[in-house]
Amino acid sequence: MPTLDFKGKQFVYSHHLSVPFRELKVVADKSLPQVGKTASLDDNLIIHGDNLEALKALLPTHAGKVDCIFIDPPYNTGNEGWCYNDNVRSPLMQEWLKKSANPVDKEDLERHDKWLCMMWPRLMLLKELLSNDGSIWLTLDDNEVNSAKLLMDEVFGDDKFVGLFVVVNNLKGRNDKEHIAITHEYILVYSGDEFVSKGLDLTEEQLKDFTLKDESGCLYSLRDLRKRGSEDRREDRPKMFYPIFWNKSANTLSLERSSNNDIEILPMRGDGTHGRWRWGKARAFQNLKNLEARESSKGRFDVSYRVYLDETDGKKSKSFWQGTEFATDLGTTLLKETLNKSPKSAIIRPSSTA
Repeated sequence: MPTLDFKGKQFVYSHHLSVPFRELKVVADKSLPQVGKTASLDDNLIIHGDNLEALKALLPTHAGKVDCIFIDPPYNTGNEGWCYNDNVRSPLMQEWLKKSANPVDKEDLERHDKWLCMMWPRLMLLKELLSNDGSIWLTLDDNEVNSAKLLMDEVFGDDKFVGLFVVVNNLKGRNDKEHIAITHEYILVYSGDEFVSKGLDLTEEQLKDFTLKDESGCLYSLRDLRKRGSEDRREDRPKMFYPIFWNKSANTLSLERSSNNDIEILPMRGDGTHGRWRWGKARAFQNLKNLEARESSKGRFDVSYRVYLDETDGKKSKSFWQGTEFATDLGTTLLKETLNKSPKSAIIRPSSTA
C-alpha cells in the first residue's frame, strides 16, 4: 500500500508511545452527577487539558471501547492561528519547531507538514480507543482532504475506509476563495474491523447471496470468520487467534474440546501461516449458534458466520448531504439554545488544538 511521507514523520511516528500517562481528576464544582451521588469518572466526561495527554489518559479505561469518534481538527486554512507545539524529543524536531514557533498561517510553507505531524500521534491513540465495531468521523475541507485520506489509509488501513461525505453546510457560500464561493465541507469515515453499517439497501446481485434458511425459515448468507486483507496475521491481533472445535457428527461448535473426535479449526492464511479471526473469543462464544464450519474438497477446515437478510435490509446513506439541517448557522443556534450562552464561552478548548 502506498504511504504518505512528510517532514518530521520519522520523529512523530512513535511519539504517541512516549506521551506520559496522566491521571484524570474529577473537578467536583464543575460536575453534574446524578442526584444523591458524588461526581466520578463514571459520569459523562468533558476533559480539559492537552488533548494528546487526554487521549493517552483514556487508554487504561477506554481502549477498544469507543463506538463512535468525531474529531474536528484545524482545517489548516492559514487563518486559524493554531500552533504545532508537541513535545517531540528529537533534537532535530525541537530545532525545527523553535524556528517556527509562530502560529501556522498562509505564509508558512511547512504548514501541511506541521498539520500531519500534529495529526499522526492523535490518530494513533484514537485507533487504540476505537472499538472493533466502531467508526471514526473526521471533518475537514479542501486544504487537507487529500493528505487526510492518505493519512487515514495508513493509520487505519485503506480497507477500513467507509466513505467520503460531501456536506453542504453554508448555503450562502464562503467568499474566501478568489473564483468560487465554497458551500461544502467533507467528512471522512473509517471503521473498526467488525463495523457493520445498519440499514443498507442491497443490490439485486447482493440479494442473490441470501439463499440459505435457518430452522425458522429466515434467509441468511455466510461470511468468512477469518480476517482477510490488511492486519490479518496472528501477530497483528494475538487475542484473535484461538481454536474453534467442530463436532462434525453433531455439527456443533465450541471453544473448548468436548471429545477426542472434535476437529480443531485455526484461522490459517492461504500461505499456511497463522492468521486471526474477525471476532474476539467473547464475541465468538456469544454467537456460536450463528457459526458454521465446513470442510473443503482439499481437506481444509474453515468457519463462517451468518449474516441475516433482515439485519442488512434498509436505506443506504447517500454521500452527498444537503439541506437546512446541515447548515453551520443552525448548529450555532442549537448550541446557544442548549447551553444558554455563546459557543465560544461554553466550549472548553484544550491547550493543543486537534
